[in-house]
Amino acid sequence: MYRRLLFVLCCLWATLPGKLFAQQQVNLKTALNEIRAVYGTRFAYEEHLLDNIYVNLKRPLTKKEPVEALLKELLYNKGFIFLYVQENYYTIIKDTRPAKGQDTKPEEVAAGQPTEYVLYGQWAAGKKV
Repeated sequence: MYRRLLFVLCCLWATLPGKLFAQQQVNLKTALNEIRAVYGTRFAYEEHLLDNIYVNLKRPLTKKEPVEALLKELLYNKGFIFLYVQENYYTIIKDTRPAKGQDTKPEEVAAGQPTEYVLYGQWAAGKKV
């Protein structure tokens, strides 16, 4: 009888760690809210960019790993990056960088083709250069 009880307890114990630290598919906004609650971070992002984006989030969240490592895990494979603003403040944007291995040379302008750049802000005050 004790052997059966011991066997049942061992089986239950073996499944416990998987349930304590399970990955769940959650909306990215929900994941960021949970990260904010645990780490005390603040995020800035365009609301519509994160609509219908789901990520695998390990739960429960702990402060064992740096928040940056967690953000990389959640964002990079979904096509987003985060920018450090200041301590505990991050901006999340769509990653528009070329993929590794792609040609990153700017397109050459054919001779005689005019190019025009418009600079804004305090440096050029909207003047065409």
